[in-house]
Amino acid sequence: MKKNVHNNSIQPGVQISVGFGNNKRRFFLTFLVALVTYAGVAQTFSTRASGNWNNPLTWEGGVIPTNSIGTAVTVNIRHGVSYNLGSDLHISGKLNIANDTLRFPSSFDQKVVIHATGQLYIKNGGFVQTIAANRNDMDVNGGRVVLENSYLGVSKAFKAKDGAKRTYKNSVVRVGERYELDGTSTNRGIDSVVNSYLETGMNNNDLEIKSHTSFFVANATVIVAKGKFLNRGSAEIKVLPNAASNFGFDLLKTDDNLENDGVWDAKIDALCVGKEIKGSASADIDMTRAQDCNEIMQIGDLPEISFGNPILKSGVANKEGAVYRFASVTAGVDAEIRLKKFSRSDIVMRSVDNNTLGWGKAFQPEFGLSGLVAPNQHWFVDFELTFYKAGTDIRQKMSKMVFTALDVDGDGLSIREYATFANPTRAEYSPVSLLANGEVDILDPIADAGDLNTILGTVQNFVNIDTAATQVMATFTYLNKDQIVFRYGARSGAVASNGAGIRLNSLWSKPFSLDPWMVLPVQFSSFNVTYDKGDANLTWSAPVSEKLSGFIVQRSTDGNNFTDVATVFAGTRTSYTYSDKGVASASGVIYYRVVSVDYTKEANYSTIRMIRLAKNDAATLSLLTYPNPVVNDVRITLPNAWQGKPVMLQLYTSTGVIAKTIQLGSASQTETMQLDGLSRGMYVVKAVCGEEAAQQRIVKN
Repeated sequence: MKKNVHNNSIQPGVQISVGFGNNKRRFFLTFLVALVTYAGVAQTFSTRASGNWNNPLTWEGGVIPTNSIGTAVTVNIRHGVSYNLGSDLHISGKLNIANDTLRFPSSFDQKVVIHATGQLYIKNGGFVQTIAANRNDMDVNGGRVVLENSYLGVSKAFKAKDGAKRTYKNSVVRVGERYELDGTSTNRGIDSVVNSYLETGMNNNDLEIKSHTSFFVANATVIVAKGKFLNRGSAEIKVLPNAASNFGFDLLKTDDNLENDGVWDAKIDALCVGKEIKGSASADIDMTRAQDCNEIMQIGDLPEISFGNPILKSGVANKEGAVYRFASVTAGVDAEIRLKKFSRSDIVMRSVDNNTLGWGKAFQPEFGLSGLVAPNQHWFVDFELTFYKAGTDIRQKMSKMVFTALDVDGDGLSIREYATFANPTRAEYSPVSLLANGEVDILDPIADAGDLNTILGTVQNFVNIDTAATQVMATFTYLNKDQIVFRYGARSGAVASNGAGIRLNSLWSKPFSLDPWMVLPVQFSSFNVTYDKGDANLTWSAPVSEKLSGFIVQRSTDGNNFTDVATVFAGTRTSYTYSDKGVASASGVIYYRVVSVDYTKEANYSTIRMIRLAKNDAATLSLLTYPNPVVNDVRITLPNAWQGKPVMLQLYTSTGVIAKTIQLGSASQTETMQLDGLSRGMYVVKAVCGEEAAQQRIVKN
């Protein structure tokens, strides 16, 4: 039986603060809570907004789950939550984290314990502790941990025992100190690491697989940064079925000894051992090749490959067969691009790498058909990218490369771009992707390329090359390659297109979150408010983040209901200020908070600060977007520094689809966007000026 949570009901496992003056009634309430908790009535708590764990506004119904999630309790986190209870987190029921993050402050020095009936399930989300803090452990005492496309960070030790099971799929796990798996003769401990990255021992300690355990792997990358990798007797390491090339480990690296006294039935592609390979069964360790530890490019610290200043090495510039050398694309590595094939003789290669538009570090070939493009045309160029040790012709194998194809779109009329990548280890798309897995080039496949992965763009034109437009982006991962082959092309539809046949393509060696509504992982390091001569002066600090667009300052007269006051735009600095001029409140008290914002509908919140006013002055304040809610027209007030400059305004639906775009050649202080004809609901207005951007949520009635 499941009992719904209501504001006026008494819930087991709930923090309750009631101001009864009658001690008997207080005793009865406490007794009743204990009685219902003991009865184990099923309870579910779900977030409704981002915020602190102990804030009623974070949870549906305003009911806060305690730090002890009982066997009959389920906690669903679908927004960014900061755990600020200052006590151990015990999980005997279910803690589900989806599409967002549970974060712990760096000062958190208690444990997270998952008991025998407990489950921690994370999908497309994160469980984040500060590795550098090295303060707290996570113990899995017979329970379960499951990660899918997620991140798990444990500050200190991550230990599992008593038949615990941990499963990581397409995920990243980072552990500050010791990683341990233990079991018993009757209750075996099991870990499964599938296409995932596990790094441990950053603050010194070992990875130990103890007796009566199974460590299953498939294309895993395991790094023990400062410690040993130990497989004990009665333990087994085995490859899972369907592992690519039958590799259990794509990379296994330890800066100390690798010791095996148990069963080892998992082939290693690249092995790096800092000291010795030891143990009674060391001969069973199977590897393809030993790797120079100094040349390992750790996946956790993935180097960005930066293209720029190509030099023609051979052939005719911008013609089929030409080879260009890019020096120092990353430390100690050069790259060469060969224009392997032009599909037709009338292709114009305007630039092999246009670095004046888009993104300077990306590889951006600009080519296509000039003039009028007739209906039903098709053109492409095949590229061959090869890596070399810097200054030599010795090929350099890269342990991992991640390339994101940006802005695979169209001309808004007839043309659709596409891209094909040969033999990627993994391909990833946005949940709201407008790309299709196409068969555009099936009649003319890339020669000797093997498996091909083709993405076909939409006819819709996305303005500029926007890394927030995840709908027209895809990410491709390659492991242990010194060469990759890919194709960029386009096709026209049933109507002709004039002047849009030469397309600018952009391939950036950088992973992006392709979920358009991920919470921004920015935490405030300080936030203060002072009051001076009728003005509230706010100061705060936050780390630099390339995903951060800015901050919204919010104000309240009751501490619960906040309204937006202004937006402060982010930059390369870490300290920010805002002055709220001539503030007034009938109560003589005003509350402030600051919200870090991305191109998202969710955000991270600062702590709430309060000021008391010397007197109640009237004030007239306007928002950046108004009216809100809006019926027909929304007015958007831009920063003073943007006036007279080119500005792009975009309107996004709640699913991340662009509903309207306005390109302003010379922006006024306040611009108007017409919303008539659009359906009711939540929208996001985004404004971009150069490298600066900001957004504001609005409601259309």
